Amino acid sequence: MKNFLYLFFLLPYFAMAQNQNIKPQDRPQPDYFINDQKVDWNNVYLNSDNIKNIKVVKEENGKIYLSLKENVFLTPLNEIKTDKKKSFYELYIVNGKIIKKPGDILIDPTEIAQMEIIKGKEIENLDKKMLIIKITTRSFLKEQQNKNQIHIRGA
Repeated sequence: MKNFLYLFFLLPYFAMAQNQNIKPQDRPQPDYFINDQKVDWNNVYLNSDNIKNIKVVKEENGKIYLSLKENVFLTPLNEIKTDKKKSFYELYIVNGKIIKKPGDILIDPTEIAQMEIIKGKEIENLDKKMLIIKITTRSFLKEQQNKNQIHIRGA
């Protein structure tokens, strides 16, 4: 009876130890290359209409190669032309998120749906030499529109 009780209490622990699920965030992410240049995919805003070709190489973590159409270039966020005068301080907000290192972000200018530039002198108690550049991307707007839709699938 004593052995049965040990087995009864320990069996669930052994079963759980055998059933280790790998969460998506724990899986290694594939390497991304745009026009043969390695990029951090989390730092790229790309208009999907400008993708010419996609190649997926399945090895270890995998590699994804994207080729862009002609005359399509990704620009560092801090090089987006906002004003002829360069301000001392620029704060970039993309899709509602503050960007801490805008030089690390690559953006396809055609992916920009809306860009609002707020000068520091327009906001009380803000340095006059500051710019707030608020960008909304096309894919973000599309995603927001899809959230508000109800999809009914027929037979």
